[in-house]
Amino acid sequence: IGEGMYGSVYKAHCVDTAAGVVALKKIRTRVGNEGFPLTSVREIKLLRMINHPNVVRLLDIVA
Repeated sequence: IGEGMYGSVYKAHCVDTAAGVVALKKIRTRVGNEGFPLTSVREIKLLRMINHPNVVRLLDIVA
């Protein structure tokens, strides 16, 4: 679907649930920097809290 500074977003079909079409976000880890990007942690936290028809719903996190 698109690319940004922190990762790429892909369109996929979820076969395990009735979710249908989903967006997968692959987050880039920065070379030479330890840990998970703080901006991604903030995004995950917000997506867990928000429930709105115009905002994507977080289904799962895979490491």
